[in-house]
Amino acid sequence: MLTQINRYSIKHILILVTLFAVFSAALMNESEWWRAWLATLTSGAVINALLCGIFSKGERRAFAIGYVVTAFYCIFSLYMVSVSIPYLLTKLLWEYVEMFSTSPPDEDHFYIVAGLFWGNLFAYCGALVALRWYRKTQAEQQEQED
Repeated sequence: MLTQINRYSIKHILILVTLFAVFSAALMNESEWWRAWLATLTSGAVINALLCGIFSKGERRAFAIGYVVTAFYCIFSLYMVSVSIPYLLTKLLWEYVEMFSTSPPDEDHFYIVAGLFWGNLFAYCGALVALRWYRKTQAEQQEQED
């Protein structure tokens, strides 16, 4: 049986670090422009992944479909589910920022940006899981043919 090793390229790590840095800056710098910019980028990423999932094949399609499905679930459910791990972590982070920051941002701004952050993070991780699942099924099919 063919075993797979989890490998993450520099590209994946760079995307995650950039995502974390941009959302960290947006969390602490309250502005309607930050929220609008992040919401627009998130919507654009979801629409791009949706189109890629429709018109691509193979690994790109698997990655895109994983991203879209996870993004829809996460972004739309994070606002409705008040008792979840991301919500509780965001709440703890808000309490920490409120306590130790000299000028904390508005609470609504903080929760909106944090919700977008969690949605993007989970969508990207969901896409990586879908890609891994696709590669695993392809390897199993290849093994059965041999």
